Amino acid sequence: MNEERRKLIGGEEWCALPDLGLAWVKSRVDSGARTSSLHAWGIRRFQRQGRDWVSFRVHPLQRDRRTVVPCEAPLADHRGVKSSSGATESRYVIRTTLQLAGQSFPVQITLTSRDAMGYRMLLGREAMYDRLLVDPSRSFLCPVPSSQQLDDAYDAHRAAAPHLDVGVLVGGGAVDLVGSLSRVAAERGHTLRFIDPARCGVVFENHHEHLVGDELPAHLHLDSIVSLGERGAGGTDAVLLRHFENMGAFNPNPARAVLEAAEQLTVYQRLVRSGVPLPRTRWFPAGLPPAADDSPRYLLRRPDRGEARVQSRDALSELRLKGEGVLLQSLPAGGELVRCFVAGTRVISTPLAVGEEGKLVRPRGRAPKLPREARREIRRAVRSLGVHLARVDAFFDGPNLLILDVDPFAHSLVPGKTATGYAAALLTFLERATGSSARHVT
Repeated sequence: MNEERRKLIGGEEWCALPDLGLAWVKSRVDSGARTSSLHAWGIRRFQRQGRDWVSFRVHPLQRDRRTVVPCEAPLADHRGVKSSSGATESRYVIRTTLQLAGQSFPVQITLTSRDAMGYRMLLGREAMYDRLLVDPSRSFLCPVPSSQQLDDAYDAHRAAAPHLDVGVLVGGGAVDLVGSLSRVAAERGHTLRFIDPARCGVVFENHHEHLVGDELPAHLHLDSIVSLGERGAGGTDAVLLRHFENMGAFNPNPARAVLEAAEQLTVYQRLVRSGVPLPRTRWFPAGLPPAADDSPRYLLRRPDRGEARVQSRDALSELRLKGEGVLLQSLPAGGELVRCFVAGTRVISTPLAVGEEGKLVRPRGRAPKLPREARREIRRAVRSLGVHLARVDAFFDGPNLLILDVDPFAHSLVPGKTATGYAAALLTFLERATGSSARHVT
């Protein structure tokens, strides 16, 4: 095709995949990717008249998980694709028709379950070759649908709101939060299914996986999955989280992030590389006694025990550790300690004090009111780990804020009264993220 006949498009455009029943899909145009990809879930391979096919489901609109379109297509290929993170993922490939910029032409599309992907489709350079020119500085040079057009196209595929089916991975902890979640979910008309990871298994066969366990359907569909497990169960929980993510469940703490955060030193690496304000934090491996500096007091963490204590300089010099590594944080004098529980954009702060033998305890009373900048910093610390639900311990002194720890596994520490507010914040975040009250984003 002559260059004069190539159509100019922007860095993001609305397109259509009519053979799949997708009248409008917002796509990110990416000439750095060879093959186009579509966010799909519940992907299953089957045979029809002796030919391989795949069935899958698509959320065609951003930030709208109520809209679900079931699709089927002949299988064209099954290949490894390197993701933006550098990992190679095996994906099914289909061949279908794309409509864009007044043209209709065949394209190859890989199917991938990447719910964190904002755009539901990525348009690669193979689809653009000899057909399209891209101006990445501009957007929506092609027609943009109105809200009415989106309603006409997808109303038949919308689930009722605000009901959600939410899976909760929980072992023996987080009793207060589990009770509060149950009450708040019942008030809002949501269904919770509590799943004990210790009683679940996963079967891998014929390019598929399914769960086995007591009273657990083989193909359980959930709108969202939440893990309330402790750090020691991070690996087991991640397997189940990944399974439900692949089945289309929204996960506020994705499996990959949970695996990374299970190692506490990795947490501090992510925090410091994200520019989060930390006190001087040092790691001393087993056998190397922690060394003091000029700070008046220190927070000593023993990751193996899940323990944190405030120590004076003199007490630190007399400390004898046996066969365990420690994290040592230098704390300024004065100020206040706060413990916050974060769910999306909501930050619920509680007081924190130094109790007997330097242990961190939650006293009665209210935490100091945190200014907007401090709350923003706390939310940024949580997001730096790639999660949306976490407990944050911080040192607060007027305008100064230091992040002491971010823990996505500390749900068992949510106290009774705080648990109700945190449960409401968590479910509100899930409602917004899953589109229970979604508005079209054009």
